[in-house]
Amino acid sequence: MFDNFAASFDSKLASLEYRAPELVKDAVLREIGPDAQTDILDLGCGTGLCGPLLRANASRMVGVDLSGKMLAKAQDRKVYDALEKAEFIAFLESVTQPFGAVIAADALCYIGPVEAFAQNTLAALKPGGVFVGSFEADPDDADVTLTNTGRYTHGRPYLARVFNDAGFEAVTLTAETLRFEQGKEVAGWLVSARRPQ
Repeated sequence: MFDNFAASFDSKLASLEYRAPELVKDAVLREIGPDAQTDILDLGCGTGLCGPLLRANASRMVGVDLSGKMLAKAQDRKVYDALEKAEFIAFLESVTQPFGAVIAADALCYIGPVEAFAQNTLAALKPGGVFVGSFEADPDDADVTLTNTGRYTHGRPYLARVFNDAGFEAVTLTAETLRFEQGKEVAGWLVSARRPQ
């Protein structure tokens, strides 16, 4: 699906007032400091919209996505040190050089239960490393709901519990508007969490 969508992806998101990359960037810089540099893993990187926003803070930047055509667009930005075509939970399981930051902007709405994701993200981070990612908010605070858009929504109590249970500390969830669809706000949670030192 995203291979077919790659050519028009950026212009489509601009029309939706898409905010997730900017929100993720701001949260990462709050966590690591505006002048810090660290290794950054961008999960579900798509066409690479987060890359230019955080390149100045990346000693190494790796993007992961399932869509080869989306990765080709990300390659054109010339900000990633490596781009990998992979399912991102499987990629996290294979990480041998941990990262200082793992980010996921508008990618986690494509997975349901996030226990395995949280556990593998923790393992892929250096001690003290941070995770920042956006989730679509469930309007009823149900744990996980598959919607008629084909995307999942997640409840705040569920996300807080899962990331705390995985071993993260300083888990914070901030309510944000991620974008607009058909003139309506898409509500989300911006999750920030830190691997203990």
